[in-house]
Amino acid sequence: RAVSDEPGALSLAEGRAMSRQVSDVERKTGVEIIVVILTTSRPESIEGYVQRLVDHWRRESKRLDHGRFVFVAVAKETRELRIVPSETLAWVLKPLTHSEVLVQAPALLKQDKYFEALTAIVAKLSQQIADHPDMTQNVNSITL
Repeated sequence: RAVSDEPGALSLAEGRAMSRQVSDVERKTGVEIIVVILTTSRPESIEGYVQRLVDHWRRESKRLDHGRFVFVAVAKETRELRIVPSETLAWVLKPLTHSEVLVQAPALLKQDKYFEALTAIVAKLSQQIADHPDMTQNVNSITL
């Protein structure tokens, strides 16, 4: 599944729309975007949680073997957002760090507008991937 919504932050229709959006990105670009909404990452940090999740997926699933993926995780309780690309796609984050989307997303999350925030993030990721075929940058991540 490309979208996991443990706390039910998205309606059924929103979850389906988000799944379609990430599936479209994968179909068009070959990049898999995995969206995870969790209730909380506690007792660990969201960074630790997402890294553990990425490590687990790499061990348990052949789906990430191609190295073209981005995890987008939100902890509902704290409204923390973490975007972690594969090493191959780390360049995606450079322009994203200065984008209006990452200014707006935390405000939308504070208003419980998860669908709007995630839709904007996935759309921006999709645009960045489509606009920049060079995949040679170093790995980075964003925490908001």
